[in-house]
Amino acid sequence: MLRNPSAFRALQDVMIEYVSHLTSRPEAVVALEARGFLLGTSIALHFEIPFIPIRKKGKLPGEVIGTTFTLEYGTVSFSRDIPFPPHSFYIN
Repeated sequence: MLRNPSAFRALQDVMIEYVSHLTSRPEAVVALEARGFLLGTSIALHFEIPFIPIRKKGKLPGEVIGTTFTLEYGTVSFSRDIPFPPHSFYIN
């Protein structure tokens, strides 16, 4: 996708169209690093709503909240900063 600007734009347009038809408008976009940041930020900018990055544990400064998942190959932890508690958000 990233090597083909037309395909990347088409993917972005599809995701924006999808979010446009949700029953309630999200207050923020939440996306997991790193690929999620590429589309998540453009969706947030399009709708003029905040973008909340989700990163691996220890990558964000300041106060964070987080969780740990057990996967078939071990465990992984993710966290996000807590600037505000949105009530509805789109997870990319």
